Amino acid sequence: MRGSAIASSVLALVVWAAAPAAAQPRAEDDSAALVDSGRRALTAGDLPRAAKALDAALALNPRRVEAYVLRAAVHAAQGQPERGVTLMRRARALAPDNADVATALGSQLMLAGQADEGAPLLEEVVARAPARYEAHALLGHYYATRERWPDAVVALEAYQRTRPAALAGDDDRHRLDLAEAYLRTGRAAVALELYRALVRAHRDWRGARLGEAWAAAAVDCRLARPLLARLADEPAARAEVLLVDGQCALALGDARDALRQARRVLEAAPTSAPALALVGEAEAARGNLAAARSALEQARALEPNRTRYLIRLARVLRLAGQPAAATTELAGVALSPSSPDYRSYWIETGEARWELGTAGGVVAPLTQATQLVPDDAELLTALGGAQLQAGDPAAAVATLERAVAARADAIARPTAERLTTALVAVAEPAIRAGDLATAERALTRADQLAGNPTVWRDLGLVRLALDNPAGAVAALASAGATPDAVTALLRGRALAGVGDLAGARAAFDRAAVAGGRAVEVAVERAGFELDTGEPDAAVAALVALPPRERGPGSAARAALVTARHAAALAALHQGQATRAVALLDEAARDATGDQAIAVRCDAALAAVATGDRARALARLKSIAKLTCPFPSPADTQAVPILTAFVDGLSPRRAATATARLTALARTARGASRALATAALRVVAMTAAEQAYRAGKVAAARQLLTTARASGASLGDDELAYDLAVLDLADGKVAAAKVVFAKVAAKVPEALIGAGVAADREGDGARALELWRQAKRAGARLGVLDDWIAAKERLYGGGPR
Repeated sequence: MRGSAIASSVLALVVWAAAPAAAQPRAEDDSAALVDSGRRALTAGDLPRAAKALDAALALNPRRVEAYVLRAAVHAAQGQPERGVTLMRRARALAPDNADVATALGSQLMLAGQADEGAPLLEEVVARAPARYEAHALLGHYYATRERWPDAVVALEAYQRTRPAALAGDDDRHRLDLAEAYLRTGRAAVALELYRALVRAHRDWRGARLGEAWAAAAVDCRLARPLLARLADEPAARAEVLLVDGQCALALGDARDALRQARRVLEAAPTSAPALALVGEAEAARGNLAAARSALEQARALEPNRTRYLIRLARVLRLAGQPAAATTELAGVALSPSSPDYRSYWIETGEARWELGTAGGVVAPLTQATQLVPDDAELLTALGGAQLQAGDPAAAVATLERAVAARADAIARPTAERLTTALVAVAEPAIRAGDLATAERALTRADQLAGNPTVWRDLGLVRLALDNPAGAVAALASAGATPDAVTALLRGRALAGVGDLAGARAAFDRAAVAGGRAVEVAVERAGFELDTGEPDAAVAALVALPPRERGPGSAARAALVTARHAAALAALHQGQATRAVALLDEAARDATGDQAIAVRCDAALAAVATGDRARALARLKSIAKLTCPFPSPADTQAVPILTAFVDGLSPRRAATATARLTALARTARGASRALATAALRVVAMTAAEQAYRAGKVAAARQLLTTARASGASLGDDELAYDLAVLDLADGKVAAAKVVFAKVAAKVPEALIGAGVAADREGDGARALELWRQAKRAGARLGVLDDWIAAKERLYGGGPR
């Protein structure tokens, strides 16, 4: 239909030329009258009369510019643009700066097929005078013939805006090229509506009906296939229609039908390059890459200048695992942005180089391509991958999100995977920088798109850092039953955070068998066990490591010192002083710095608790000059107090130790004072017992008085009992009886003392009853059974 469009452009030129000219000086009235006569004849379509009048005008006045313009229009209307060119060159020599002359010359050059000279001239015209509709019309169709579709859209839209009402009847012929320009520039929906209007108005325009089918195919092949089926009945369009229908079948996933349509064309035309190309695409869709390559190579050999076949061949090579060969095929091609293959060329180039890891080198041309087709998901995916490989993940995320938004249906897998990779690449530096909010947003989005072990691991790590263990559990659970060691470690930490200790231990067990992180797993497990109050389990986790992993300076050795120290303190609290000493001695071998001091100090305390006086004194003396990490002031006072205490446990040293502890108690403060007074009471009571046994009742009473004066609560009932025994020995029977009755519930031996008091008061029967109660309560006295037996002989009655 472009011939008709050019005819319409001629009409536009004639209408423009015949329009009344602006007022200008007329030196020759006869010449002016002839020009007016020629214009009227041209408007009326009487070309011979117009030519005669205008030739006469030029004979009278060879410098009359408007006569040249009108006469050239007559030549154009008569199909003689070459004569129009000759005429307008003469006019240009007379008026080189006249816009009408430039317009007319450029138009005549275009009509004469001299577009290389005419098009630039008309482009200059419309740049200075945007209302030159006749220039827009010629340029629009010129651009269309050269497939400069974006330029064609601009020119033809400008013509529609500026043309006079008299030319409205020819609009549809210009719209035919405009619709194709819309289609070729990715505005298929707009093109479809325009084609539909043209088909309604001109049922006999095959170009419009073909265009409608092509546009429908670009919008939705399900709309296009019925149209194509009707067109297939027209022999003139059969091959082309079958090929487009085959492309639609391919787009709808029916590669078998696409292949059938291509073979129908090949039956009539065995060397049809488009049909061979369609065979190649259909075979590629079916996975027959060798057959696809063969067909596309044949198509390319038949039409070596068709870039489209080369691009399809490159795609097949890439799908066959040969991205380098695909890149080589594409490398020698130089396409203008106006080329219909420009988009697909850069998509395939980007994809091939993505697989080679070199897509970063084509960010700039891919960016230019997306500017021309801004909402193309495939093109945006290729650009996003290139930005990612160029080291700009933030830009890749923005581009790939555009690709996601460009698709109305499900996200394409390459888009989702690249966007996920880009989001992880954004998140990991954010994690290192401490920007956890940014990292979590990126990783949450990545998990929505195409979660993978890296995403789940990092998301779990971030949520743990944000004190969201429940969220971390949810993310890490996606890793399945056999995660890598790091993920299993994080899962264990997360489960511990939500209180699932059994689940945490199971996760740590999986981490241990995952391999590659034995030390890290053991240290993490030990820390967990310490946090949950299981120091023995922490020791076991670390001891299970090979000795080489617990070498000097290793993290495992330091952790084992901490675990053994904690296990020793737990054993000490449970009364297992000997085991505590053994654990602390093991810890001391590897401890360094302040930790070594703490271990030695606690080992001395544990030795005290064992009751082994000699070992305890030796250990206390070894730390006498150290400042133990006890709460102040115990850090400096505890060791002297404990040394005196242990020393006083010896009967021969008890009195001396009592004096020393009395002095220490006077200067001690806080916890140290409580320790000193408790030690003083124990030692003083021990010394008092020794003095009593030696018959030194006064000395024993003095020592017990010292013990009571210490103020410690340790052994109050025992102390009261001991003083009551001394009262009984001194003959203060009544006073002793009161105390014995008060403490008998906690000190069974007080029942023995109460029985002695009753016996001294002459109440033997009461004494016997009290001694029997003492025996039943577990009181300890070697002669108790003899006393009971003697009384029973006097008062009768057997054992009760």
